[in-house]
Amino acid sequence: MLSIVLMAAAMTPDANACAGIFHEEGLLAESDTQEVILEDIGDGAVQVHYRAVYEGDSPDFGWIIPVPGVITDLDDGDLADFDDVRDVSQPIIDRFYESISDDASGGCGCGGAKSGDALNLSDTGYEADRAGNGVSVLAEGFTGTYDYALLEATDASELLQWLDDNGWSVGGSEADLEAYIADGWQFAALGVAVDEAETYEDGRELPPVTLTYEGDMAFPARMARAAGAAEQRTTLYVIGDQRARITSGWSEGTLPKISGDINDDAEALYQDALRDLSADAATYAVTYSDDFDSRWLTRFDTLTPAADHTADPVLVVDAGDQKASTEIELHEGGATRRSNHRGLLLLLAPMLGLGWSLRRR
Repeated sequence: MLSIVLMAAAMTPDANACAGIFHEEGLLAESDTQEVILEDIGDGAVQVHYRAVYEGDSPDFGWIIPVPGVITDLDDGDLADFDDVRDVSQPIIDRFYESISDDASGGCGCGGAKSGDALNLSDTGYEADRAGNGVSVLAEGFTGTYDYALLEATDASELLQWLDDNGWSVGGSEADLEAYIADGWQFAALGVAVDEAETYEDGRELPPVTLTYEGDMAFPARMARAAGAAEQRTTLYVIGDQRARITSGWSEGTLPKISGDINDDAEALYQDALRDLSADAATYAVTYSDDFDSRWLTRFDTLTPAADHTADPVLVVDAGDQKASTEIELHEGGATRRSNHRGLLLLLAPMLGLGWSLRRR
């Protein structure tokens, strides 16, 4: 669930980004990483897949997902979609040994949920065409996992009131809502209850969500400013007929070849390189670009202070067929001979960042 109120993503849990996560007061459900698939499906339509892993003890949640266009469909997603794009786009680790032995190999180095009515969407009492109060409920339904309502608003305070009337308090998020409303974004509100409240050490994974809309391809990164984490780890996978590029909102860069000692933690080196790239300006690195299932896959990664998420990256798929990949070299002493095995850097699946930390009344 990538950005739902953000919906979903990957790595170490602790806050939220691109959306807002709602949960009971006094309980924890947070994540500081996010993972999203954005696919250009033609005729000005975008399909976005969100997944989330959270850490905490809250038994039910609600999400609000800002959407940069007109929502046409919302349904349960498929975790395999994330496995597929992640597997082919992970950074490659090359290990160089002074003496290569047979065992010198290149090593590598997110439960379920049930449906629930966390947002009380089934008995809100709102009509689908409720004019004059600043909030319209465009549609309500059930995906099989999530109860949802698709919302359009003209007034942030009224949207906050709608959420409050349905059992959720979002705190000081009015400014962020006003910005998205002014830009013409719609909102998807989802509710879910999990089987068990307590999460595992590495977090609990919620079923993914797939949302289709007509509008620009953009990621609601501004939501991360209200997250509890000091920095936000985000991975965007963009699928289209050509390589994708960022046109506004964030800078786009590349990572140089990353080098370290054979005993260094490859993931830590990778994260440090991403931090360095965003040292002067919020930047996504293009870490992979290549053919993918008869189309083209571009991967963008960032590890950026939450306070620097002041705009949303807008993307287009028109940058040709230039390939790219990220490589990490780990050397033993002054070795320049590579082992026979290369490894993928299996980063923890980015949990879609959730933007606001919300409390249920």
